[in-house]
Amino acid sequence: MKKLFTFLIVSTFSTVLFSQGHYLIYLKDKDTTINLTRFFDPKSIERRAIQGINFDFLDYPVNYKYVEEIKSLSDTFFYAYRWLNAVWIYTSKINIIESLPYVTKIEKLNEYKSLNFVTASAEKEINQNHSKEEILKSQINSMQGLLFHQKGYKGNGIRIAVFDAGFTKANKSIFLKHLFEKEKILKAHDFIKNDTIKYKFSHHGRMTLACIAGKKDETLIGIATEAEFLLARTEYSLWEVFKEELYWLKAAEWADKNGAYIINSSLGYEKKRYCKSDMNGKSTFVTLAALTAAKKGILVINSAGNSGDKAWRIITAPADADSILTVGGTMCCNPIHIDFSSFGPTYDGRIKPEVVANAEVMSDGITKLSKVYGTSFSAPLISGFAACAWQANKTLTNMQLRQKIIESSSLYPYFDYAHGYGIPQASSFLDNKRIKRKTQIENLIKVYGSDEFIYIAVKNPENKENVVYYKVCDENDNIINYGAGTTLPKKETILYLNRAFVTDKKLIIYFLGNIKTYYF
Repeated sequence: MKKLFTFLIVSTFSTVLFSQGHYLIYLKDKDTTINLTRFFDPKSIERRAIQGINFDFLDYPVNYKYVEEIKSLSDTFFYAYRWLNAVWIYTSKINIIESLPYVTKIEKLNEYKSLNFVTASAEKEINQNHSKEEILKSQINSMQGLLFHQKGYKGNGIRIAVFDAGFTKANKSIFLKHLFEKEKILKAHDFIKNDTIKYKFSHHGRMTLACIAGKKDETLIGIATEAEFLLARTEYSLWEVFKEELYWLKAAEWADKNGAYIINSSLGYEKKRYCKSDMNGKSTFVTLAALTAAKKGILVINSAGNSGDKAWRIITAPADADSILTVGGTMCCNPIHIDFSSFGPTYDGRIKPEVVANAEVMSDGITKLSKVYGTSFSAPLISGFAACAWQANKTLTNMQLRQKIIESSSLYPYFDYAHGYGIPQASSFLDNKRIKRKTQIENLIKVYGSDEFIYIAVKNPENKENVVYYKVCDENDNIINYGAGTTLPKKETILYLNRAFVTDKKLIIYFLGNIKTYYF
């Protein structure tokens, strides 16, 4: 346990000048005589049993005797953390607390330091002329989502925790009415106010929830329409402080205790608090919290971020965690990276995002459909997909499901740092019969060049647009350059690459279900 959160480094008490403020107080031990089968929801115990996960020290609650004494010395007591074996307080009596025999270390929190977090809604409009009907159809059909419904898989029995900045009027929405009428919203907690959610503060969570399970009559926004939900408000909607990562951690512990199988987090943290080098899967507070949730058998699904067209450009924390599923965004009706979707890889070179989904979607406008943009809506589309896939394959562990989702994706085994392995496909989970179009392309791709350029001539034989993906790799298969382009019906498309970029490299092309490799 102590090794898990080694980024929370503090100096010895003798060298730290403490004052009034926010602190994490780390404790010595726990009462391990507690019967954890009574502490955890039966659904949590079920999740552990299916995956062969035993209870360990992290599962035991913080010693209540320690909590009560520290409470008495606190101006404000926020939360006790099982996974840290620590408590978060605001106090002016830190000198007394540090002398307690069971206190092992203290960290003072910088409550005023700001950071950026990524909500999903990209501010700019994308210049595409798709109707609402086309967008709505695409966000479901791109994943073959209706195949799950035809087999009766709608997320039944799968519990999903949704972390967000608020769920304004979710209880009034015509697209979420079925969840409230069928009592599918099991718990809804505001971790900022430590109170029951009041369905205000931000519409963002309502829209992400709808992308998992929203519907009206036969109109689907998301596909896990029969899943169960735990709603958690962990974010302020207008300003950011480090406290929100502490709320995320507490919500993850709460989701674990209350039986979540999936956590959907359309949130991320980047510049002003972190550097790009911190996106390495082991440095940020929220990333290590996500990794702990994964160790408890939860599939954590997180948006890649909306910084692809900004200076930051890369994924945000906790999307850098290696055991979670990170979701990037594509354009509607055309599975090409949408410009604001953050890129991989992680700082240490791992593939991110693993998968993508539509980032131009129709979502919940309470009484009507509303067009929105962002990877925050890509992630819940995949969370809904994952719930249906898990229902169809109940014996899978979270890591097995994660891998199977990756392998189901439209481009697999091809990948790049914008599209990952592509969009997951439902057919892979139904009778193990993957429906993947594959057209012979021997005479459809021609690669030739001059002293300056390599030309890739791709002929599209079909009466619809298709996409050609390409990447240039070195001898160790490290990606040096990559991209994608739309091919027009019955037309030839020519891509140009600078010869200097491909000399002594290999060019890999994915088109119509085929992968072709060329050496230069």
